[in-house]
Amino acid sequence: MGGVSRPALAQAQTEVDDDRAASASLEFAGDGVAVTDEFETESGPAVLEATHDGEGEFFVQAVSRDGGQTQSLLTQFGPFDGTTGTFIEEGTYAIYVDADGEWELHLSQPDVDEDDAETPPISVTNSGPGWLGPILFDDTTLVGGAHEGDGSFRVRVIPQDGDASDYVWDGGELVFHALGEFRGATSVHVNGIGYIDVAVDSEQVEWAIELE
Repeated sequence: MGGVSRPALAQAQTEVDDDRAASASLEFAGDGVAVTDEFETESGPAVLEATHDGEGEFFVQAVSRDGGQTQSLLTQFGPFDGTTGTFIEEGTYAIYVDADGEWELHLSQPDVDEDDAETPPISVTNSGPGWLGPILFDDTTLVGGAHEGDGSFRVRVIPQDGDASDYVWDGGELVFHALGEFRGATSVHVNGIGYIDVAVDSEQVEWAIELE
């Protein structure tokens, strides 16, 4: 069993217009299976930047310490270097990591102004898990998606300001959830700043997202 370093706290640089303190970013590093120190979160998006140099499973989970919902953050196999995210409820958490090599995590909670968000049209092609944003959505935003793999393709929009009970999938709006090759488009209901979470089965799987 590996060890884990204590979290290094760094104050987020983004200014927030509602006078709330910007969320701290958390950095963890370890080798193999480990549980981090506890930390506090606000209700909203959480962004995970992660690396792993092992050959087996790399599983990262935010475990609630006060009776809240546990959040699966990442499940990949083999070496990994990427970014993903989810909605997380306010509370006290620790990160559980199951890995067979060295890993590093950077967890942050973005809080930006509309002036700092990108506006459609937006076109992104990538592979593996993805996190896009901040994006300024309105009630006319159309999201198109394409997936070239054989496995699961799930796309969600996570609003910056929202409550877990307002949306049908862990604080976000489910846009696509398909198996195998996929091409489609739909409108979304998020109004304001949001982030797109793309979940696929492998870091090698290619996908594309377009917003109009």
